[in-house]
Amino acid sequence: MTALCPFDLPFDIQEIILHELHTPDLGRLSSTCKGIRGATDREEDIELQTICIRWTLSPNAPTGEVVTETQRLSPEAYETLAEVLEHALNLQEFEAVDADLLFAGNSRIPKALIDLCPRLSSIKIMLFDTPLCIETLQQMRYLQEVNLYLCTRLSSAVTQAFQAAPTVLKLSSPFSSQLSNDLYMPSVVDLQLLGPTLPAGRLARSFPNVRRLTLHQGFGTNSTEVLHLQDHMPCWHNLDFLRGDAGSLRNGNVVCPTACLEVVRHPRPFLPGHITTIRDDKLLHPIINATSPMSLSFTTNIRPTGEFLRDLVSSTPRLRFLHMVLEPEEWKSSLGRASADILNMLTSMPDALHSLPAVYLSIHIGIVVALFQIHNKRFRDALALRFAQALPSVRFLELGLRAVDNEEYPSHRWWYKLDDASGGLRRAVPLLDGRAWRAYWSKQVLITRL
Repeated sequence: MTALCPFDLPFDIQEIILHELHTPDLGRLSSTCKGIRGATDREEDIELQTICIRWTLSPNAPTGEVVTETQRLSPEAYETLAEVLEHALNLQEFEAVDADLLFAGNSRIPKALIDLCPRLSSIKIMLFDTPLCIETLQQMRYLQEVNLYLCTRLSSAVTQAFQAAPTVLKLSSPFSSQLSNDLYMPSVVDLQLLGPTLPAGRLARSFPNVRRLTLHQGFGTNSTEVLHLQDHMPCWHNLDFLRGDAGSLRNGNVVCPTACLEVVRHPRPFLPGHITTIRDDKLLHPIINATSPMSLSFTTNIRPTGEFLRDLVSSTPRLRFLHMVLEPEEWKSSLGRASADILNMLTSMPDALHSLPAVYLSIHIGIVVALFQIHNKRFRDALALRFAQALPSVRFLELGLRAVDNEEYPSHRWWYKLDDASGGLRRAVPLLDGRAWRAYWSKQVLITRL
């Protein structure tokens, strides 16, 4: 990626800018950059189609060498960047690793970001509790997308005095701190909280117009004791999209109809390797019941119980798209016993999902490489036929297989179209590629809701 990419320019003009940064002829640099909105169709230059500054250049570094803000730059480098920003009329995105060092390097830099970049709508910075950093961010009145990594517990207060009215707000923090109860940002429609939290009763009142919500708790225990209902439940009229791990969504206790619900299982933010070990199927049903999704994606134990699957059907009357990822939590039994258990689970699943209202059903299974033989073509075709006969509403079936113990081992997907054959019998017809149908039905739920 080009080290300094402040303008949407073809590659040859981009090289001129980089050259001028090393041997500044600032008059020429200004006339070259101001108002130019070139475009390129070359795939390798796709990053140039985003008007964005992500890094600063040292004037003594070779062209293209990236120097992050965590390194002390020379006064000339800060001066050059300030000059660029003062003429960056087309600048739309700005990303800084250590914004406090960058803003303190030259007073013209924060002033240019505030007053001389009228199209600056997206900012991503690591925020410290320095007055200059906080005041600069609060005065950027054109921002539409704000992505902040809060480095201290106090830095969350910066959101209370925005002059801008951002529509996208992403707050990340390694601390389990709560945002202010007085926070009120009606402009936000896409909210992502990765670590910071609000009391359940305040979430909808602080962000009343949210349409897309992502919740991940940075810290916490896996014990079921902390997964309790709150006295005040955040209720919007409806949500377009809700995403998070099962524990965070259960604690957040979001209660409103949701078009797309995505429950993930992965290491919690800021805690590498710390994976939720509690059985997810104990947490999923309260979340699903509270949101009544039309599109549902979740990850759970590789051997879900029949009761879990039957409850899933009864709690999703609006469901049109279902994506299940079944992954092992641990392997205590022998490979032979595990293989038999998985086969029994798969063959019993069509009956357990009887009356499922979904049109598109996707089932992905994560297993060890040694068990890949369970998915031979004969078994897949027979399983697809059983789904066709047991689930009259399902028109498309996707089966996937992934190795959980070897990321380099190729994953596989197979598709079937389930329809009526002559005599009223259902059949399963293999498809070469069903990705278009998957994309259609995963988005159709939003169109239907509208």
